[in-house]
Amino acid sequence: MSMKSSVPHPVRIRRFMNGLSQDALAQKAGVCRSEISRLESGFHVSRRVLCMVAGALGSSPEALGKDGQK
Repeated sequence: MSMKSSVPHPVRIRRFMNGLSQDALAQKAGVCRSEISRLESGFHVSRRVLCMVAGALGSSPEALGKDGQK
């Protein structure tokens, strides 16, 4: 059985620090809001999406996790 981590994903932390909603971050990054949700939930996203989100947050993809996974 897999237990969900209570530690917020780095994307969620940086999004909150920047005062952005998932919708606003998605628009800024040029991706769908569902990709932001998947990323913050720890699901795999493509390297391209991770790079676009990282750029929108002024971060590196490596700082956000490998392919969006914790």
